[in-house]
Amino acid sequence: MLSPFQFGRDVRRKAARLGTAALVSFVCQSSVFSQSAGFSFLKSSPSPSLNATASSNLVDASDPFSVWANPAASARGRKIQVAFSYRRWVEGMNSGFLGAGFGIGGWRVATVFAASSVTDIPIRPLPGDPVGTFDQHDMALTVAASRQFSERLSLGVGLTGLYEQIYVDDVTLLTGSIGGVYSLPSAGIDIAASVTHLGKGTSFNSETTKPPTTVAIGLARGFDLPQLSGSAALSASIVKSVGEDAVHVRGGGSLDFAGAVTVRAGYESGYDSRGLTFGLGLRYRALRLDYAFVPFRDGIGDMNWFGVQLSFSTSDEE
Repeated sequence: MLSPFQFGRDVRRKAARLGTAALVSFVCQSSVFSQSAGFSFLKSSPSPSLNATASSNLVDASDPFSVWANPAASARGRKIQVAFSYRRWVEGMNSGFLGAGFGIGGWRVATVFAASSVTDIPIRPLPGDPVGTFDQHDMALTVAASRQFSERLSLGVGLTGLYEQIYVDDVTLLTGSIGGVYSLPSAGIDIAASVTHLGKGTSFNSETTKPPTTVAIGLARGFDLPQLSGSAALSASIVKSVGEDAVHVRGGGSLDFAGAVTVRAGYESGYDSRGLTFGLGLRYRALRLDYAFVPFRDGIGDMNWFGVQLSFSTSDEE
């Protein structure tokens, strides 16, 4: 029989590999993360609208959550934004995110607070009935600043403080992110690149864990659709995270009708249990509601994202 210490060590090792989706997302990934990769909840954008397009858009400034994918994306954001999103997956696995974005002195500042938990994880030292349960809790606080240095170039940086508790152990970590957006106005194309969640490893009760540093490059193209009194957007990106063998190719698109209804869809390669994503957005004046649906195969359980945002201005800025 495993001792409590041995069991806790095994749980920590597996959970450190998988981050927030400990013991659950283990069956959802196409490849097992390396022992050193943790905090995997950072790989999913808090934004329902971005998740609906498979997080393929690295230049979207429609909500403050975009800084998790690229801290430079928010540079073209306007007005004051306050957003909340909630992710529901399998039983006992919940995540909530609160974000805000505003302009100050020519800079765009965005903050994101995240709290995620997996509750009632069974303790089974041996096959049979569990001898108890434990929880995992993750928290993150991001502060990012970005600026448009010219009509073409925007740059941004961000810092994220992380806290994770698994079983009886906890760890804190500080990571940094950097990104840029380069626009080609004549072609209507934006090119973006980012390195997010870059940080040193830390000891987790004799286990070394590192954040999932992610490198991404992508482009986006917008289209006006006068016949629909709306617009459309297409985006694509290539993403590689530390601890994963797979390189993920993401693609997505959105169709906006009269600024009131937005339909979204996307696809991400490299996962055995998921690929397609879908979403819907509704907007009325300053209020925006977003929903994203990520179906999973193999009976794992589908993921649902819900979001609400208010955008308002204290000046004449549009």
